[in-house]
Amino acid sequence: MPRYHIAMTNARDFDEIERRAAEGNGPRYGVPLLVRRLGAKLHQASQCAPAVSFSDRLRSRLIGIPQTWSFVHDVAPRLGSNDVVTASTQRWAYRWLPQSVVSLGGQS
Repeated sequence: MPRYHIAMTNARDFDEIERRAAEGNGPRYGVPLLVRRLGAKLHQASQCAPAVSFSDRLRSRLIGIPQTWSFVHDVAPRLGSNDVVTASTQRWAYRWLPQSVVSLGGQS
């Protein structure tokens, strides 16, 4: 059985978003619902990405920004061959995850 992961390059305070939505002061967001229903692990760049490396800077000359490369390199080793990943932003970065990982959604 696969494990589910949601990778976000832009962190959000979902507790605050849910609170405001419950009060009628803002829209709901689908990510907390997915996390609960799938038992998914949420990865947010500002919460788990290590410092930017020299290779991250080099790759960012081709596409993206160094911080996203750092995030991808941090998350990739945590994934198994049967895991399912959905990436909500900067979908180009998730093409660099292991070939055995299935990438779904987040294609904006």
